[in-house]
Amino acid sequence: MSIRTITLLRHGDIDAAGRLVGHTDHPLTGPGWQQMRAAWQALSASGPAIDAVASSDLVRCAAFARTLPHAVEPAACWREAGFGHWENSLTTELPPGWADDYAAGRLTPPGGESMAAFASRVREAWQHWQSRTAGATHRVLVTHGGVIRLLLADTFGWSPAQARQIAVLRGGWVRWSEADGWPPCLLELRGPILLPANPGTTG
Repeated sequence: MSIRTITLLRHGDIDAAGRLVGHTDHPLTGPGWQQMRAAWQALSASGPAIDAVASSDLVRCAAFARTLPHAVEPAACWREAGFGHWENSLTTELPPGWADDYAAGRLTPPGGESMAAFASRVREAWQHWQSRTAGATHRVLVTHGGVIRLLLADTFGWSPAQARQIAVLRGGWVRWSEADGWPPCLLELRGPILLPANPGTTG
């Protein structure tokens, strides 16, 4: 029986406390870099050897991914949702309930990406990557909170509201296994090894 492991690694700390961050290209902070290095060391020391890596092309993911000992081509398909005119807004300034409404497809930020468009983009990228790396035993995707929630919901059959209850903090990761003929098995939900200085929102 072939067992495959998937790890979704969220980028580390960025300087965006309390603000909504999607396509805005914030770099990692110093502690954010430390989080990512510590996370990679932990991931490399546990589970099967990592043999396929993908990454968002936003610098908070791509800059770290390019330091890894794997062939990585950061791509826009793995970006966080684009929040249009809401980018970098304080979340306290946004409409009440915006996050749940966006996740459920009831609201699209002005000039931003709809939930349907975001989900279609990520799902297409996921299917393509899985096909292209069909022989891999441990895939790692360096990406963003919204991408992680969407893929978790799709994998485990959760509703958007259920997926929003799972918090993968910046610098943290989630890992599951898959085997033909068996349901996916959640293996690990891990927070950052070094706590972030600026929690922020999304990204």
